[in-house]
Amino acid sequence: MQGISKARWLLIGLSILWVLLAGGPGGSTLHAEVLPAEASELPPYTFVNKVSGKFKVSGSDTMRKMLEQWQRQFRTIYPGVAITLETKGSSTAMPAFLKGDLLVAAMSRKMTDKETEAFVTTFGYEPTEIPVASDALAIYVHRDNPIQGLTLAELDAIWSKSRRRGHPVNIERWGQLGLTGEWANAPVRLHGRKPVSGTAAFLQKRVLLGGDYKEKVRKQPGTASTVLQVMQDRYAMGYGGIGYETSDVRAIPLAEEENKPFIEPTVATALNGTYPLSRRLYLYVNRSPEKPMPSAVVEFLKFVNSRDGQTAIVRTGFYPMQPHRISENLALVQADNKP
Repeated sequence: MQGISKARWLLIGLSILWVLLAGGPGGSTLHAEVLPAEASELPPYTFVNKVSGKFKVSGSDTMRKMLEQWQRQFRTIYPGVAITLETKGSSTAMPAFLKGDLLVAAMSRKMTDKETEAFVTTFGYEPTEIPVASDALAIYVHRDNPIQGLTLAELDAIWSKSRRRGHPVNIERWGQLGLTGEWANAPVRLHGRKPVSGTAAFLQKRVLLGGDYKEKVRKQPGTASTVLQVMQDRYAMGYGGIGYETSDVRAIPLAEEENKPFIEPTVATALNGTYPLSRRLYLYVNRSPEKPMPSAVVEFLKFVNSRDGQTAIVRTGFYPMQPHRISENLALVQADNKP
C-alpha cells in the first residue's frame, strides 16, 4: 500500500501552525502537528511509573492505522502494557462489549441509539464517548479520472437504488456525470464496505438518507482493499477515510447540493465542518461508575489525548481534534478515574 500522496502532504503542510521538536516520554520523538489557527498548544504526555496490564481495543477498520501507531508508541513508553487490536468494523465492537470482555471500542461513527440501549440494559450505565480524531470521508476515483466534483444527490444516485435525495435518474455511467470521450459509456464500478463497517453506515445515513445500497456494490473487507481496487481500475469509485489516500487515487470535491461550491477534503474543511462528509472518530469506554478504570486504560486514553497521541494521528494522514475538545476529553478521563 502506497503512502499518503504528495498533494495530501502539501495540504497538511500548509495547515501546520507550528512545529514543535521535543523528546517524548519513553524515547519517542515529537513530529509536526496539525492544529487549527486558533488553537493553543496541546500538552505532551506525562510519564507515570509502574503502569502495566493488558486490554483489547475492538472495532473500526478505518482507525486501524492510528490504533497501530498508538499501540507501538504506548508500548515503547510502557513495555509492561499489552494492547490487542481487533479491527473488523465498528459494528463488531458492541457484541464484544456485551460479552464483558472489552473495555475500549473504536468506532468511525457515533454509537447508535439501539447499541446504547443494549449497553445500558447490560451494564446499568452508559458508555463513555471520547472523540479522538477528525476525518474527511473521501469519495475516491482513479487519478486519471477527470471528474471535477459531485453533489450529494449525484452520489446518492450513484450508490443507492432508493435515490431519497430526489435525483431524477439512476447513475450508472460516467457520461451521466458530464464526462466525454472514452469515459462517456464507461460504467461506474463501485467498491464499498461490508455491513459491519461504520464508514458504510455513515455514508448510508449521511448521503443515502437511510436508503439501500445497490446490489452491484462490491463489498471489500477494509478501506485499504477498497482503495487498492480504485487504484487498479480507471472506472472505479470507492469511499474511505482520508488517511488512506494514495498518489494513485483522488478524493473528489463535494457539494451539499446543486449550485453550491464544491469543497475539497482538507484539514480546515474537516475541522470546521464545511466538507459535507466531515466526521469524528471515537473511542467508547466501558467505565463503571462504581470503580476506577484500570491504570493501563487510563494512561492510554491520556496518551491518545496528548500532543504525542494527536501527532500520531497526523502521521497516518488523518486530522487531530481541536485543543478545546482534547481538554474536555482529558478532564473526563481524569475525573472519572477517581475511586
